[in-house]
Amino acid sequence: MSGHWEFHHPHQRSMFLAIRQLAHEHKPFDLGYDTLQANPDYLIAGVIGDRTRIYDMQVVRTHFSLVAEFGPYRVYRRVRR
Repeated sequence: MSGHWEFHHPHQRSMFLAIRQLAHEHKPFDLGYDTLQANPDYLIAGVIGDRTRIYDMQVVRTHFSLVAEFGPYRVYRRVRR
């Protein structure tokens, strides 16, 4: 959609933190991930992102618009003001 092949994934620390929180803390996830840190043009959210709530939905609603849905996955385009 954007014509480039540059991808950004959350750091593995986020994965290990999610595993720890799931296994030991038994409370809502709090990963502290900065959704805008990589200055993305698009954001793809799905099952794991929904479960861990890695993306702050207030940030997503403010900075992105939904452009497509494929099953459990949603593609958002960055709104540049």
